[in-house]
Parts: sequence; structure tokens; C-alpha cells
Amino acid sequence: MNAIRKPPSWARDNINVYFSWHMLRPDLPHRSGGEKEDVIATLALVTDFDNGPGHDEANNFGTETWTIPGLSIAPSAVIETSPGNYQAIFAFHAPVPPKDGAALAEMLWKVAQCDPATKNIVQPWRVPGTINWPNRKKVKEGRTPVLARWAKPYDTTVSYAALKAALEAAVDEIADDPDEGDAGGETGPDVLAENELVKYVTKIREARDKSNKNALILNSGVRLGRFVGAGWLEAARVIREVHDAVRSG
Repeated sequence: MNAIRKPPSWARDNINVYFSWHMLRPDLPHRSGGEKEDVIATLALVTDFDNGPGHDEANNFGTETWTIPGLSIAPSAVIETSPGNYQAIFAFHAPVPPKDGAALAEMLWKVAQCDPATKNIVQPWRVPGTINWPNRKKVKEGRTPVLARWAKPYDTTVSYAALKAALEAAVDEIADDPDEGDAGGETGPDVLAENELVKYVTKIREARDKSNKNALILNSGVRLGRFVGAGWLEAARVIREVHDAVRSG
């Protein structure tokens, strides 16, 4: 896709061009877009950040670093589909079963706080280097044709295991924000901090996939660091136990 630099003639005549990051079963009728049950493999997940009327998802995207707040893995590439609107692509090292891809897409949507289209593994997406032609509704809102472009060129892929670990950690953080804990009860921040340390140490020790282990180590630094900063865990103890888990795994 990096080879797409100039729109071909058929993409300059009020025709929108899309691409889907999945593989469909080969016996579908000609021109069929397929449904979720027709997907045989997921090639990538895409987050859709829109800043149009009624949307402010683009505010949840770190355009200076091209990262999603709370997620330790950066996207493989980012497309600016129109000014201020972005689609961040997480391309897998290898095809992923659709059931697993759909589960990660759900988590990615929750973490990214973006458009629900992110959850749809058969969603068609913009192609960089082609014209984004607005429909009549968007024209009335003031939109004009614009070239979809690479904001962050495609330069890497991600492993399923690493992205899964990163998303699970991010979802856990959303569900268990230590700032919302009750210091006086059994579920107070000190108890939560202790449980999180045990959880990460156990996961790191048991991880067999190298990329998964590395993602867990990185996520543990982000997650447990918040508890250290709040005074609920000792930094020296966290470093020691995580280091021991890495060596024993």
C-alpha cells in the first residue's frame, strides 16, 4: 500500500475506493462484500477517529506521537482520511482467526474510545492516495473532496499475542482505575495494587511467547508505575519481583 502515491484515473471521478483488512471464503458471489461469518482470517484491526459533527473521537488520538493513550503498542500506520480524521492500522504479523480478531477489535474500540466501526472486522477502510469524495450530507456540512494520505507511513506489523496482552492491560486499567478506589475498604487501592503486582508477575513468569512477555513487561511498568507513584507499592519491590519473574520464566 505504500506504493500508492498518485490516484489512478478511476479514483478521480467521484468514486470512493475502499480496502478491507480481512480474507473472505473464496466461494462468495462476484462483487459480494461478505459478512462476518464469511471471514476466514483477519489481517489487521483499524481504529476510526472522527472529528466531524457529533463526533470528537479524534481528541482521543495522540497525533504528535501517533499513539492511543493507555495502549503500549503503536499502530503500524495511520491514514488521515480528511483533515483531522484518522484511521490507525494495527497490521498483524500473520493472519488471525476471525473470532480472535473480533474479540480484539471489541477491546480496541473500548480502549481507543473511537467510532464503533472499529468493532466491525468486515468494515471497508480508506485507501491512501485516493480521493475521499463526501456524500450529499457531508457536502451540505461544508466538506469538499480531499486526498486521503499517510499520516504515519506503514512501517511495521504487530503480533497477535503482544496486541492482546497490551489491550488486556489497557482494559484492566479502565476497569480498575486506582484513583477510584476506596482506601478504607477491602477493595481499596492498596489491595488493588497488591493484586495487580501478583497478576503481572504471574503472567510474566508463565508467558512463553517472547513478544507476549515483552508486552507484559512494558505494560507492567505503565500499570504498576501508577501504584508506585501513588505510594501504594514500593518501587524496589516491584523491580525485584518483575525481574525475578522474567528470569524464572
